[in-house]
Amino acid sequence: PFIAGPPSNTKYKNVNRCGPIAYSERKPAYKDLLLCPHCQKGQCFRADTSVRKHVSGIPKPIYSDWVFYETVDGSIGGPGLEKYRSQIRQTFKMVPDTIDSCTIDTTNLPVPQLYCTDFDIPENGYGFGVNGFNQKCGLSFWYNCAEDRPFLPPKNKDVKVHEADLNVNLVTCTAAPTPTPTCGPTAFFEAELVNNNLGGFCGGDSPTKAFIEGEDCGDGSMTPQEIRYRVSDNIYLVVTNTSEYTPGIGIGGGLNNEGALNNGLVDNGKFGQINLRHGTSVDLNFAFVNGGGSPVVIDELSWRFFDLDQSICPCNFTTCPVGIGGDEPINYCSNCDAEFPREQLRIPMSEVDVVTLSDGLIPPVDSRICQYQDMTSFLFNSRAVGNGDDNPTDPENLDDFQKSLLVDLTYTDVSNFNASYCIINGAGTVGRNIIFAFNFSECV
Repeated sequence: PFIAGPPSNTKYKNVNRCGPIAYSERKPAYKDLLLCPHCQKGQCFRADTSVRKHVSGIPKPIYSDWVFYETVDGSIGGPGLEKYRSQIRQTFKMVPDTIDSCTIDTTNLPVPQLYCTDFDIPENGYGFGVNGFNQKCGLSFWYNCAEDRPFLPPKNKDVKVHEADLNVNLVTCTAAPTPTPTCGPTAFFEAELVNNNLGGFCGGDSPTKAFIEGEDCGDGSMTPQEIRYRVSDNIYLVVTNTSEYTPGIGIGGGLNNEGALNNGLVDNGKFGQINLRHGTSVDLNFAFVNGGGSPVVIDELSWRFFDLDQSICPCNFTTCPVGIGGDEPINYCSNCDAEFPREQLRIPMSEVDVVTLSDGLIPPVDSRICQYQDMTSFLFNSRAVGNGDDNPTDPENLDDFQKSLLVDLTYTDVSNFNASYCIINGAGTVGRNIIFAFNFSECV
């Protein structure tokens, strides 16, 4: 673009009010004068006389500050194109009716012109006839369809006609309304297992590579030591161990006896599962990320750990014993020998917003878990015996016993959180499993 600027000679007068023919046939002395302001319907004269009387600062000539453009790129399209082409064929019968497009071509036509005394608020400004129709701020230019030019008269010469002109008033743009996000539930049982190599122990059905039990998934350090689930189109749950992780040694022949091969998904993908060897503990981090690895913040996350129980020996009390300061009693479940494993879950208090056991559900169910707390964490201890026959198979369809073994956690504005899983006591090198599921509302 360029600005006309103040006149230095009479060239402006010679091209003022110019049309296509006058512009194309302008004298050699004016060939370098690209601008050719066209003032239709007497608008420039009106601005130079009546408007000048009550608006100060109007330049002379009236178009001195107009902005002119040498070229225009674009095309005419949309639902009205067919009607537009029909009108062209009616006016210019030499144009073939097979042409169904229009690429804007301003060749050898007066160049486009734009002006406003107040571009910030065009309604408060003047254009002084720049749009060809009134005194409002605007833009105007004449053009042909490039596809039609070979057929317009006179042939074999510069085209001296124009098919159409475009005249636009400028107005202030209003901010587009913020679209209302579409929200829908995202649940774990829709997850897909992407990687299964927690702590470098290749899990069952690992999609990464063929596995060797108890070893990395075949790629050594090249395979991320994590369990990764795709939970929606661009949200992943990544589980990593932040302390030493020791799964059971898989001996086969039982629900808890497959070691790291138990890790991943269970019950047709409705639960996530992690196996841990008797007498060990592991600190886990659960993180939500997008496909590029950046954190994803979940507005409200409803997370549940299920099946917190123990083997063979139940604790010999009907109500949870009270510890000093709310902590776990020293002799908790002392009636069970050390060979019988029981489970414990530890959740940092600073991270979780709401903790609910089954007696806080609607309707309530007596919980078979004892809750305690120390200076930093909530502790959840098993006290009831469970086996594979009573394990849940659907997080949305639980019987009362399965509800009594769950820990319900609510997090807000969370992208990751921590939990520690511990198997207290237990003989042998096998392990037990903790299972989990969640849901949240995802908005797009």
